[in-house]
Amino acid sequence: MNPTTTAEAMLAAIWQLCDAHAKGEVNRVLAGHAATDNEAQHLVAQAEYWEQAVQAGYQALAATVREALPDGAHPEAFLPVRPTTGGHIEVHARDTTARPLVIAFTAAQALTIGTHLTALGAVALDRVGAKVDAALPAITEAAPFTSTSTRPGPPPVIPGPTDPR
Repeated sequence: MNPTTTAEAMLAAIWQLCDAHAKGEVNRVLAGHAATDNEAQHLVAQAEYWEQAVQAGYQALAATVREALPDGAHPEAFLPVRPTTGGHIEVHARDTTARPLVIAFTAAQALTIGTHLTALGAVALDRVGAKVDAALPAITEAAPFTSTSTRPGPPPVIPGPTDPR
């Protein structure tokens, strides 16, 4: 199978895997009830054949599933979330095989998801005994504004008519 395998092909492979497993089990049970040693040896050999087929089929199917369904996605390091000119929010990520993913949300969806993530994060922290305020970065006071000039600047420009009448 290859990574572009269809769902029907995967289901057929699963069916074949189950069929081979059943044949191996049946031959193993029949070997235990065989009338002669020669028949028992033949059935054990059949069971081992089907067990090897199951192992090979499982490895091939597992590789196909792993390639078709990667473990997960991770946010991009640079600009993982950005607004678009059309009023949507894009989340950029890469899956475990480095394929790029982009999820587009409307502004309302982005606000809803952000709110839910914030609330769920607070609940998760509370469940493990941490408090939300401990997880948030500290608020630091801004440095006071200082000016190097001792004289005031020009007056502000006020738009509108300049005629005092």
